[in-house]
Amino acid sequence: MASSAQTRTIRQGWPLLPGVLVLAGQRVRKTWGLLLAIELGMLGAVLLACVVPLYANIAMTAALRGTLNSSTQASDIVVRTQPQLISTQVISQTTNALNNELGRTLGNYLAPVQFSIESQLLPISGARMGLISAEMSSAATHLSLVAGRLPRPSNSTLEIAITPQTAQVLHIGIGSVLQTTVNFTDVYNKLYPQFLALHVVGLFTPDGGGDPFWHGDTFAPYLNQGITVYALIPNETLLGTFASLSNAAAVRDRVFASTPDVLWYYRLDPTRIAIGDLNSLVAGIQQVQVDNANNPNLEQSPYLEQTQTYLPSPSTLNGLAARISVIEFPVISLVVMIFALILFFIGLLVNLLVERQSEAIALLRSRGASRGQIQFALVLQAILLGLIALAAGLLLALWVTHLLTWQMFAGNDQGALNIIAGGLPQAMPLAGPYALLTIVVALLTVILTVWGASRRDIVSLRRETARPTRRPLWQRLRLDIVAVIITLTGYGFSVYLQHSNALNSQLYLLLISPLALLQVIFLLLAGLLILFRFYPLILRLGSRLAARRRSAAPVLALAQIARAPRRPVSMTLLLALASAFAIFSLIFIASQTQRVHDIAAYQAGADFSGAIPTAVYSTADLARETRLYSRIPGVLAASLGYNNEAQAGASLNLPINFQAVDAATFAQAAIWTAQDSSQPLTSLMRQLLTQRNAAIQQNIVPAIVDANTISTLHLVPGANFDLQFSDISSGTVLALKVVAEVQHIPTSGNTLLPGVLVDYPTFANVYTGHFQTMAGSDVALNYVWLRTRDDARSLASVRKVLTTGELSLSPLYDRRAIESTLFTDPIYLTLIGELELGAITALFLALLGCLTASWLSVRNRLTNFLALRALGATPRQVVSTLAWEQGIIYIAALILGIIFGALLATLSLPALVLTSVLPSQTTGSVSNTDFYAAQFVPPLQTIIPASLWLALAALIAICLLALGLMVFKVARSSISLVLRLSED
Repeated sequence: MASSAQTRTIRQGWPLLPGVLVLAGQRVRKTWGLLLAIELGMLGAVLLACVVPLYANIAMTAALRGTLNSSTQASDIVVRTQPQLISTQVISQTTNALNNELGRTLGNYLAPVQFSIESQLLPISGARMGLISAEMSSAATHLSLVAGRLPRPSNSTLEIAITPQTAQVLHIGIGSVLQTTVNFTDVYNKLYPQFLALHVVGLFTPDGGGDPFWHGDTFAPYLNQGITVYALIPNETLLGTFASLSNAAAVRDRVFASTPDVLWYYRLDPTRIAIGDLNSLVAGIQQVQVDNANNPNLEQSPYLEQTQTYLPSPSTLNGLAARISVIEFPVISLVVMIFALILFFIGLLVNLLVERQSEAIALLRSRGASRGQIQFALVLQAILLGLIALAAGLLLALWVTHLLTWQMFAGNDQGALNIIAGGLPQAMPLAGPYALLTIVVALLTVILTVWGASRRDIVSLRRETARPTRRPLWQRLRLDIVAVIITLTGYGFSVYLQHSNALNSQLYLLLISPLALLQVIFLLLAGLLILFRFYPLILRLGSRLAARRRSAAPVLALAQIARAPRRPVSMTLLLALASAFAIFSLIFIASQTQRVHDIAAYQAGADFSGAIPTAVYSTADLARETRLYSRIPGVLAASLGYNNEAQAGASLNLPINFQAVDAATFAQAAIWTAQDSSQPLTSLMRQLLTQRNAAIQQNIVPAIVDANTISTLHLVPGANFDLQFSDISSGTVLALKVVAEVQHIPTSGNTLLPGVLVDYPTFANVYTGHFQTMAGSDVALNYVWLRTRDDARSLASVRKVLTTGELSLSPLYDRRAIESTLFTDPIYLTLIGELELGAITALFLALLGCLTASWLSVRNRLTNFLALRALGATPRQVVSTLAWEQGIIYIAALILGIIFGALLATLSLPALVLTSVLPSQTTGSVSNTDFYAAQFVPPLQTIIPASLWLALAALIAICLLALGLMVFKVARSSISLVLRLSED
């Protein structure tokens, strides 16, 4: 009796671990296939949870480093002083103090300090020379020695190195000695020259490509207003010479007549900075600015005077932070969607696992096993699978991240991989928490599923499997109605924000994008739940309609699905959502690619465009300047004009993007797409040309305006309006008349501003009243549009001319270079890479889950199919029944997937597609205002790629192959073997 009571106590208490381990091990041998599928699902979830933060950190780090490397102004902290005398001791003390101060605030991000002295321009024979000092051992790796050697530090001989161009201009070479003087002055401004001899010992060329070591110094000679050249000299030589001269001058109360610049360069080392350091980096830079401004030791007259600290532009880093904030929600949203699909996959397979073991569970319960032991055995399997997925996912994530980065990024951007170069220990802080959270969520999904299934006995479990009597939880809670309410609320709120005009473009983008995406998600969720609420009714209706036909196969198939719809609904939902996400991903990538082409064409307005640095103030120069640009090798057409901001609305001063173009040549040079104007550009320019003479006589300028101008100024075709130009003459008003309306006028500025386009000769004549003799006119020719050939040789020729020489443009907008920049932009590649990875993972797991569920369904019901054979059904009828049953599931999934994918793409693409416009030499200086404006104008084009049809064909082929395998399984099964009774 005591033994029996003890046994009952043990069974009712906490399950014995050894027995649970034995039970779990025995069930593994029976269900290893399903467990392997669940393991793949967990591995996919962990892999996604690890790769996304790792890849996003690498991409954002590449964006940050690209911003810092874009110019020396973006990465250099420069402390500059202009002393009247130089002291070696003061320089040394100041260097140590600055090193300590900046090392305390930004030490982790700084490269070693570079000290330099830039002398005043010293007179030499027929020219002026500036001496720029550097540490020779460091400079040697940043230059190419053409002849001779680099100068050596010396207190007696002043050795210098110059460029070959300087040697050619001065007609000197290696071994030449240049005589010069350094002037000092006293309180009476009397000059006291000190003679120096400069010995040329080498010819060199500094490394090109904007090497940050030279901080923008090119050592190139300047020939404007005389000859100005520069030479390289060792730090020790120039510091020692100036200190020696200063010591002698201090005794006589003299100072430099022209003060030199003493510079400390503290460069932010991009290789040591990751995106997680952005906030601390900005805070550190601001602290340096405050501390240096309040440091009295940086003003020690006459040795430290007018000391200033020049910092990287805060707008540059803040602009990057703003752009990252725009992309954060789309990335997180897409990842959550994929993650939810994977959890749904895991839940489906766990349900299959429990159903597969239903008889074993009932048998164990009848033999004395407690419910806790069975639950713990199943959960223990899941824990072991989770631990394996956690370890394997972390290791595999590093390889996948490297592979994805190498595929997406090129060149120096791949250097951002150094943030995980240390392997798993370095990647764990970035990905470890997400991986652990993923496993916890997956295990909770397993535990809830196992707990719900194991609470039922074998009778109730089989009854629920054959004909469910309990409604699903979402139906009992009426979540479909909740989703509809949330969708309508979100839609109403978004409409209110769109029409309230209470938000600027930045807040509008940050709020509307997540709101639109949530609205779409809940709309799809509501549609799915409502559909599946009536799904059984639809199936029963289909059964009745099929019963009117002579064929029994569709009747049996529909009856079976209607009798137990839970598993078919789960399979349909999983495959439909996965295929919808895959369709959305393909449309998204194609639309994002087209967006790059559209924004590049819209910004440039032509193959090349840009501002003329020295504007031509005469229409008489129009034809001559047009010929000059047209004769550049590789140029097919050129057009000049005036491009600037105007003001409208009288005292309101509404800003207007104003362009005055040469209507005779603009259509041949410019690029306008169909979304800019439904009317051809040649037709629009013809209207301006034909009205030129009449407009001059009437003193009113015909204008082409965009839809934004019509709306802002409340105009109609044929209406008159006025503009003012503060940069020409603020008191003069220009009268214009609307002759045509277009959707958009391409511009490189703020795309949200209204746009007006007119004929330049008409505008210049009406505005100044001197069309025939425009010499001295205030209307400048300040902008150029070029159409060029596409071959590499022509492009190289055009770029060289437009970046150097008299025909250079600044800023230069190069359409092809803009496209190349945007296609390699890390922010753009973040979305593309994660979409590709997520779509492949979700679709693979969805197909695996559907095939597994279908296979198990066929295997479990094989007895039923062969019983039909035994009762007289032909093999064809049995196979047809299975084909109808599985075909309904696959067809419904594909149809729903196409519908939901199209809805998701149509409704959410405007909120997700990002137009990344980065400040660079190819795109010009783009402000945050222009960046946010570019998200809305030009409008997004939704592109249906050809790859979508290939993907759908492949998906259909896989479904047909799976159906064929199941049909083959049923057709080849032996009735005698399957229906054989056991000895029991």
